[in-house]
Amino acid sequence: MKILCFFPLPNRADSKLTFSGGERRFIEICNQWVKLGNEVLVVGSEYVSRLFELFGLKTNIRIYNYFIDPPIISDFLNSIRLSNSIPNGEFDFIYCPSEVFSYLVPSVLAKKKMKVPLIVSINLFNLDEIGILSSFKLNLNFIASKSLLRKLGAASLLTFETYVRNLFLRKVDLIFSVSEYTKNLLLKMGIDGERVFSVGGGIDYDHIQAIGPEEKVYKACYMGAIHSRKGVFDLVKLWEEITKREPDAKLLIMGEGDKQYVEKFKRLIQQRKLQNNVILAGFKVGEEKYRLLKQSEFFIFPSYSDSFAGAICEAMACGLPVVAYDQPAYHEFYGDGILYVKRGDVKGLTESSLLLSDDNVLRERLKEKGLEASRRFSWSGIAEYELKIISQYLKN
Repeated sequence: MKILCFFPLPNRADSKLTFSGGERRFIEICNQWVKLGNEVLVVGSEYVSRLFELFGLKTNIRIYNYFIDPPIISDFLNSIRLSNSIPNGEFDFIYCPSEVFSYLVPSVLAKKKMKVPLIVSINLFNLDEIGILSSFKLNLNFIASKSLLRKLGAASLLTFETYVRNLFLRKVDLIFSVSEYTKNLLLKMGIDGERVFSVGGGIDYDHIQAIGPEEKVYKACYMGAIHSRKGVFDLVKLWEEITKREPDAKLLIMGEGDKQYVEKFKRLIQQRKLQNNVILAGFKVGEEKYRLLKQSEFFIFPSYSDSFAGAICEAMACGLPVVAYDQPAYHEFYGDGILYVKRGDVKGLTESSLLLSDDNVLRERLKEKGLEASRRFSWSGIAEYELKIISQYLKN
């Protein structure tokens, strides 16, 4: 089959390659589809071609120039530019790899122009995003700006994007939600349940298992974006308490983030004199990432908003017990394989981390449950399942 995708990742001023869980998901699925003999054309930035090279993905890319500034407004400018980059030719379907506004707008316009089905993959969707007021409050909470006027303006634009996105989702042909929880939220929004399929996520389980055990260096590890939505600032408060009992305890941080969040994170670490305890390793991929995970005693994931959480799944596959803020979707995938803490309860997160540190029996139980849960997920399984659903839809 011939597939069209829009993948508007921004170009970076530096040479670093980073990606989110949702972005990796799309690349891995594309890789599997190409191996199955499908032709995928991706409209994206020069940065996208570099990412594809990193993952060994060989497919056609149509490069366009990405607008970076001004922030947020660039979403609208990029949507216009992408819409003008809709290629000529015949395609069997359009695959939109994200629910994000700048991905969805050109995909919907291409559907209208080409008269072909549009399939959207939804990686993250919150209950608060259904209503306008709740969406505005959600956006306001996670915008990093000291200026109230800028926060209000940015929250308003993001809320408008969410409103338009929700309207567009009603016009697509098929939706792949990463979890049953997300699917139920879409049904609550009024989307026809026969068009929504819960598909889960994937990891390189066999690759992870092929890497041998490592000597423990870090008490705990966090892997993910440095962003307030991921709860990273709670980690600093937590680790300050941990080091009161264990002065040499080290927390490994693997990930990058926007400048304002990274600077705030580093500032909090310095203010609490944790420079020797909180180790910022930057963004890691492949075998190096898995070796660092295996050098940690347990995994902490204080995200305020998540679904499949591939970082948790990879940590489990590395044999790490996991403590995390409770998210509804986690129970679908990981059951009682996580030590759950009420979202935002830093004291509870600290107590649970200390419990994991002290209780060998609990650590071993969570380790075994995590290994059992994580081995069920593979990229090939997800890609083939999605393609099967799409093929059946096209036949009907």
